[in-house]
Amino acid sequence: MRKTTVSRSPAAVAGALAAALLTALLAGCPQPTNQTPKSGDATLKSLSLKTGETSWQLSPDFNSETTEYTANVPTETENVEILAETNHEGAAVTSAGAVTLSGAGETTVVTVDVIAEDGETEKAYAITVYRAAAADSSNNNLESLSVSGVTLAPAFSADERTYSAQVPYETETVTIAALAADSETAKIDGAGEKTLAVGENIFTITVTAQSKAEKVYTVIITRRAEGEPPPPDGSDATLKSLALKTGEIPWSLAPDFAPGTAEYTVNVPTETENAEVLAETRHGGAGVTGTGAVTLNGAGETTVITVEVTSEDGETTIRYVVTVHRAAPAASANNDLESLSVSGVTLSPAFSAGALTYSALVPYGTASVIITAAAADSEAVLAGTGEKTLAVGENPFAVTVTAQSGAQKVYTIIITREDASKSDAT
Repeated sequence: MRKTTVSRSPAAVAGALAAALLTALLAGCPQPTNQTPKSGDATLKSLSLKTGETSWQLSPDFNSETTEYTANVPTETENVEILAETNHEGAAVTSAGAVTLSGAGETTVVTVDVIAEDGETEKAYAITVYRAAAADSSNNNLESLSVSGVTLAPAFSADERTYSAQVPYETETVTIAALAADSETAKIDGAGEKTLAVGENIFTITVTAQSKAEKVYTVIITRRAEGEPPPPDGSDATLKSLALKTGEIPWSLAPDFAPGTAEYTVNVPTETENAEVLAETRHGGAGVTGTGAVTLNGAGETTVITVEVTSEDGETTIRYVVTVHRAAPAASANNDLESLSVSGVTLSPAFSAGALTYSALVPYGTASVIITAAAADSEAVLAGTGEKTLAVGENPFAVTVTAQSGAQKVYTIIITREDASKSDAT
């Protein structure tokens, strides 16, 4: 038998050995996988602040690269909600949601932290929330008012401004005690011990609110003369309140109403034709007349209203008089012309109330013209109309309109009369 030998070149042998070695190495190593690197995006797509359905404006407007913002909210805002959305869905947000704000007039800093998908990249967005300070209280009411050893009439009410009481001759002093409804910020002047003279003693208690608004309460203590008996209740013929209104509009009395003041004035606008008089007696048994609907006199005139109170026992009568001044209508300032014309002449430009200057040309044979004008307001006064003599050449005429208010407007008409030579040539 014949043996056949296949010989290989040295290069082929080396290549086979290298391939075998590479195969062995790869078999012992982990193979790579097709993985996407995790995102390092830690920015927000949106950021907002709201309370309920009310959104609060960020300043500046949101931008994913801007990390510091401010927001202003009203004093009554106690809570806000932070809403944030990331640009990359794999990023995480912390500190969003409900936030309780610091007190009125204070600031709250809210930080929203964003952690990227890679877990390493972070970004912080800060919102400084300014909560407005509370407005100064305007509460100038009293919570209570009393006088030692005395029962005031009427019974205390924060809206009732005037009180009265009588004491015997033997009572030489009283102590007025008052408590403000806003005990933290309001101030009271006029309370304390008071010395009484025989007769009326008028004391004022002033409540000044934090906003500086004032309200004055009046206490009238009458100290009877020595040996004088107290008056029976049925002799009271004073009013507890007196008011004037038209519809829902109240008119202010001057001075402010007080039971012991009998005369008042009221000013109402020119268009006010009617008023209603409201009055309430201090004693339930007293009678009152002169209230109800009243038709006022004409614009610029006064109307005197008398409200009469008769005590329950019929022995005492007090008359309260209100003089109502109805304003005069404002004087018209209309100084326009309604029309302007010249006999036998066409003015240029055509008449308009806003155009103040006009001109026209007439032949030599026209020696005079008549200017006619009508005011837009029949109450205005006109000057400068009527027949006008024309000289050869330019003849300026002024028509003056004087409004009811005194305001004037001057319209100028320039009529040029041709000379005889031009007329002959024509």
